[in-house]
Amino acid sequence: MVTDLLDTKRDRAVRLGADAGLPADAADLTAQADAALGGPADVVFDCVAREQSMAQAIDLVAKGGQIIVVGVGAPGTTPIRLDLVQDREIRIEGTLMYTADDYRTAMSLITSGAVNTDDIVTATFPLEEAGKAFAASLDPEQVKVLVTTATA
Repeated sequence: MVTDLLDTKRDRAVRLGADAGLPADAADLTAQADAALGGPADVVFDCVAREQSMAQAIDLVAKGGQIIVVGVGAPGTTPIRLDLVQDREIRIEGTLMYTADDYRTAMSLITSGAVNTDDIVTATFPLEEAGKAFAASLDPEQVKVLVTTATA
């Protein structure tokens, strides 16, 4: 299951295999998620890392569950309900780095056809238009923006 503010991103996630796509700003998000999943989530990936997304992650994760923080939070503090984390025995883990094995696995999935990049690459720019690519990447409708170089 995925949550997002944009319909287009939720629709894409469902098209790519998510069981449900729910609006992240829904007042009854926890109830909708529980209905979609048949109960709380065992693992929640927070790809935003803001106060609201962390609060939602805590609300959505099962007792004894895990939250993986993938998004890069803004400098400073992101307040979280530590009383709920402690009481519900929630594990919070951050992740940042990709290993060489991660890249090999990703490339293998792409070359085998298990992952169709056409579904996630939403814009491609030549190297000489890298500035435009970075500008395009700020558009929340974009998923992955690529910069390419000519090959010999």
